[in-house]
Amino acid sequence: MSYDGIVTRKIVNELREKLLGGKIQKVTQPSKNDIVFNVYSMGKNYKLLLSANNNEARINITNKKVIILFYFSFQLMPSHVVQHSV
Repeated sequence: MSYDGIVTRKIVNELREKLLGGKIQKVTQPSKNDIVFNVYSMGKNYKLLLSANNNEARINITNKKVIILFYFSFQLMPSHVVQHSV
């Protein structure tokens, strides 16, 4: 399906109806190219998925459980610690 002005207008209208004035409660990154916003709006919770995948770029409201597959982690090794003397 092509992503043209008609599709864009439909998406904007749907998001405006459900999420306008809502509060972002949590942001998660389940994978390298996906971000999920948990939004509380009009007495309901919504999950807004933004995907930048090459083959599946999309933005939609989803009910699926978010499984985090991608973690940012790092450790400082002793060689990275710099001591300063005065």
